[in-house]
Amino acid sequence: MTAGSDSWLEVVLRVYSPKNVPLLVQVLLEDIAIAILFVRFRSALGLRFTVGLVAVLFAAAHIPALLASGVAIHECIGLVLDAALAVGVLSVVQRSSDVWWFWCVHYAMDMTQFYAVS
Repeated sequence: MTAGSDSWLEVVLRVYSPKNVPLLVQVLLEDIAIAILFVRFRSALGLRFTVGLVAVLFAAAHIPALLASGVAIHECIGLVLDAALAVGVLSVVQRSSDVWWFWCVHYAMDMTQFYAVS
């Protein structure tokens, strides 16, 4: 743990605070949209191509928010890593045939990465 940071319990309590319910719903809707795209593309394009395509679309969907926050387009190289992570996650979610467990994981990842909890 970094010196001066909050304890993990404090972070968990802040992340899952009732004031964050709108963000929880937003992540759920993102995951449902991704699941819908995934199922429709898989039926038309096959599994392997769909995993890559949806992963790239997931990463590309972050570009407007990054640019709005002042990140230059050439600094968006981290999106390649996001797409790679999405390939792995989509493969596991597809294998489990269940998006509900991932919703909790996705929300926690977003909140600890992007949302200031202190």
